[in-house]
Amino acid sequence: TATVPIANAHFSSPNNSIAMMLTNVAAAEFNHKPGLIAKIAEESEANALAEVHNVFLTVVFGVAFLVAATAGAGWLLVRRLNVSLGGDPQEVLEVVQAVASGNLSTDVALRSGDSTSLLAEVKAMQSVLSRFQSEQTEMARKHDAGDTSYAIPAQDLPGAYGEMAHAVNALAQSHLTVMYRLADVLSEYANGRFDQQIDELPGEKRRVTTVVQDARKAMQSAAEAAVTNLRVVNALNKASTSLMIADANFDIIYLNETIAAMMQSNEAELRKTLPNFDSRNLQGRSIDLFHKNPSHQRTMLERLSGPYKTELQIGNLHFSLAVNPIIDATGKRLGSVVEWADRTSEVNVERAIAEMVKAASDGDFSRRLPTSNLSGFFATLSSGM
Repeated sequence: TATVPIANAHFSSPNNSIAMMLTNVAAAEFNHKPGLIAKIAEESEANALAEVHNVFLTVVFGVAFLVAATAGAGWLLVRRLNVSLGGDPQEVLEVVQAVASGNLSTDVALRSGDSTSLLAEVKAMQSVLSRFQSEQTEMARKHDAGDTSYAIPAQDLPGAYGEMAHAVNALAQSHLTVMYRLADVLSEYANGRFDQQIDELPGEKRRVTTVVQDARKAMQSAAEAAVTNLRVVNALNKASTSLMIADANFDIIYLNETIAAMMQSNEAELRKTLPNFDSRNLQGRSIDLFHKNPSHQRTMLERLSGPYKTELQIGNLHFSLAVNPIIDATGKRLGSVVEWADRTSEVNVERAIAEMVKAASDGDFSRRLPTSNLSGFFATLSSGM
């Protein structure tokens, strides 16, 4: 039980007296009913606990709602993202990386009816890139096979891909234009017409212009030299001297008409010693066919630096040879020129004279020089003697 003390206050006004009276009455009432305070406390505690419980439930349900709302929004976001991407983000990323790295053979699987997702766009891009690559490969194959008029069908490719195809076609056509122009110019040069010149090309292509100009000068000089050589050859062909030219490999590359006639007139006698001798097929054959010891002749000719004369006997035929080396401006040996002279008649007359003189010195004046197979000076000499 509790006793409520009455305040010992002094009230100076009527109102204060009334308040004092009411206070004293309330205090007396509480003092006479001790269980009332406990009841009020219990009710207050119960009300407080109920209020706390309600607040707790409100907080719990609020948090649960927020969690559920967040989860739902996340699920909706993921679902929308998957629809926009066209598949699992990691799978889409791998496909995009493969295409970006140039692997156009990656299989891109789309969901049924998907034509607007990122994956669908990537597959469309992959298809265009694959087609562009295929057209470039086909163009290269066609050009390598000689079909240089083939071009990538740029009109069938969309947007920037069509522009790239146009650029590739233009680049190829630019190189082909230079190549065809080069062929036309060189064709003119090959036919001895040197008035044509290739256009001045820019940048690194300038080298083509320089090479063609150098080729023009060289070919023009060669053409002029060829004309000069033709005059020389024609003159040599009509010369009375028998001339033969062999290259650095000792192969016969030229015979004038005089030596050709001499070889033909002596062919039967030459074949007695050289069974495979053919006067009509000497050009292109080696000079070794005239020598018993070719290695000796080769060594001598390789070291030759000036005129050299020698005698050559083949069977009953006697030839004098005058050899000169052909050397270019750098000192390199290009071959040899050989002047042949058939001394068979001369040698025979010399021998006959020697025999006749010896016979006369022995007192025999009956000897006579043969004249049947002689002509010119030797025929006159033999007849006179």
